[in-house]
Amino acid sequence: MGNKLSVEQKRALVDEWRESGLTQTEFCKRNGVSTSNLSNWKINLSDNKPKKAKLASNKKSLSDKAPISAFIPFDVTSSAKVVNRSLEIHLPYGIVLKVPLDAEHA
Repeated sequence: MGNKLSVEQKRALVDEWRESGLTQTEFCKRNGVSTSNLSNWKINLSDNKPKKAKLASNKKSLSDKAPISAFIPFDVTSSAKVVNRSLEIHLPYGIVLKVPLDAEHA
């Protein structure tokens, strides 16, 4: 595949890979794309890409601000996937959070 792909072409390849059911390696072999490029496009062209945090120039100003909670409550449904007595939560960027089913509330 050519070296100069447009953003639209890269995004289309990422979408095509996601819909293909193939591993990244197999998809890349079939389409002449390097796995590192596909991985980078997947992260950099994502609509869910986290924004870079701006650091304050004064350390005191960071401690004066109230902490921001990143927890989102959710309900476990009967269709939840249970693996080895834990609940798996699949997050963006391939992150998998495993919560033991016998975990107590904090």
